[in-house]
Amino acid sequence: MRVLHISPHPDDELVGAPATLMALRDAGHEVTNLALSLGRPEDHDRRRAEVVEACQRAGFGLTMTEPPIAMSATDDRGAAQERGRWQLSMALDGADAPDLVMGPSPHDVHHAHELTGRAIRDVLARRADPPPWWMWAIWGDLPFPTTVVTFDDRR
Repeated sequence: MRVLHISPHPDDELVGAPATLMALRDAGHEVTNLALSLGRPEDHDRRRAEVVEACQRAGFGLTMTEPPIAMSATDDRGAAQERGRWQLSMALDGADAPDLVMGPSPHDVHHAHELTGRAIRDVLARRADPPPWWMWAIWGDLPFPTTVVTFDDRR
């Protein structure tokens, strides 16, 4: 199974639902992280290096949006959400389309997580046969969590 994790920030792949992603990886599934942004422009080089190393250590594939989507509180949120929708549409098309999408809830309170969650929701809603979407939340609660994976000594 191909799993596509949508990461609003470089670090969300290891903050949002890392044990679940690692359990999927350990079960032999291909996990790819799609990093949408790199934070503030002055941090791009450092954040790019961090997400590359984090994904290598975790055994995840990595795809990055180029140029990174600007999702800070002062950026144009409509433009960010539209770029996110476009990037997700591209990731969901073609022979390497994922069998499972993971990413933030559209109600996660953090603006970039919500933008990303709404973009995922919108893109999947347009598809005749969308893959399942497993949501995570950091800043807000999920009303009905469906999957809980804990860290063990190996992870």
